Amino acid sequence: MSNGSGVGVAIVDTGIDLAHADLVVAGATFSAFGGSCQDNNGHGTHVAGIVAAQDNAIDVVGVAPQAQLYCVKVLDSAGSGSDETVMAGLDWVLDNRYAVVPPIRVVNMSLGRPGSVGDNGAFELLVRKLAGAGVAVVVAAGNDPASDVSEQIPAAYPDAMAVASTTAVAGSNQCRFLSDPIGADTASYFTTDGTGVLVSAPGEDKEDVNKGCFIKSAGILSTRLGGGTTRMSGTSMAAPHVAGIAARYFQQDLKFTVLEVGGFIVADAADKGTAPLDSPTSSYTFDGEHEGIAQAPK
Repeated sequence: MSNGSGVGVAIVDTGIDLAHADLVVAGATFSAFGGSCQDNNGHGTHVAGIVAAQDNAIDVVGVAPQAQLYCVKVLDSAGSGSDETVMAGLDWVLDNRYAVVPPIRVVNMSLGRPGSVGDNGAFELLVRKLAGAGVAVVVAAGNDPASDVSEQIPAAYPDAMAVASTTAVAGSNQCRFLSDPIGADTASYFTTDGTGVLVSAPGEDKEDVNKGCFIKSAGILSTRLGGGTTRMSGTSMAAPHVAGIAARYFQQDLKFTVLEVGGFIVADAADKGTAPLDSPTSSYTFDGEHEGIAQAPK
């Protein structure tokens, strides 16, 4: 059964709620700030649930519910960090990827900053080393529709798997100037895009348009800091869908390379050439590439 069993996924984020009943977190953790890896923001907990919330009678089910979560805290209680804190976490993953059981084969980084390839060569080299060592580095493309993915770090790195955001289902429409509701598989109004994007995935449940013709995003439902669930929107939510999918491919054969798994994700994406659909917002600059919507293997 494809569920991520036997594959470790490192959540490089604000930490994870170590007491959440729907999340199983490995004992091996890292914090760039010293002390516990406990989440004190909520972002990392939400991301972790999208990847691997347990298939049980409570809350939600993640994309790869039997994958092993590893907590790597590189962002503080405000969701802020630096290249140095992120790199410290990635160094820990690189050093410990096979020292833990199950091994870490996927990193999820739902984070980023404006920048360009080459502005921190050590950061780029570290991502390249992880990919070369068999660890897929899945990254949020960014939440700036006015910028290209090449202007977002680490999403711009050639060895990162950058993921853009779409809607999951159709929303409602009360705007008389919009003939139809915003449908499923539409590029999110907030997503960064560009030719470096590997694939798109749901970063929000839907987009509703009110009578004033303003879009309201309904987020992805996932695990909440302190227990239960909450909704959040962003490419931060799209990336962990693909991280879970990558874990399920590695489950098939741990000898797969990162290049092979990336190829599977691209080859199996739904509606390549037509999806994501263009956003109706004037602020979204579509790059002409319809890379398709990521799909989990059976």
